[in-house]
Amino acid sequence: MILMMRGFLNQNCEAVIRVTVATVLIVMIPPRINVVKVIEDCKLLVKFDNGEIRKYDVSRLLDNPMFALLKNPVFFRGFQVEPGGYALLWNEDIDISEYELWQHGTSVADEDSSSHLESWHFES
Repeated sequence: MILMMRGFLNQNCEAVIRVTVATVLIVMIPPRINVVKVIEDCKLLVKFDNGEIRKYDVSRLLDNPMFALLKNPVFFRGFQVEPGGYALLWNEDIDISEYELWQHGTSVADEDSSSHLESWHFES
């Protein structure tokens, strides 16, 4: 919210203050997914196009029936990065957006992630 104040004298030489309140909408555009690696049963290491690496725990979604197939380790490892880096795709019904991965992933220091960087799922 932005508060703007402007003062002036009216025709009777009385001080008048006008206050205008403006709401500013800030839209956060998350970075796109570059590469992803499974690092544990339900955890992903995601590298974004801004260079940041985040760890995302998929287990938070597994109570939702839509994501139930992700409990299968073989199925879980069968994702693709959507062209453009907008999501991880498992099939036409299961995906996780870049926004979800960015917002709910935890930032990882480069030295902590270096042991996991040997093989990545690259964007198609």
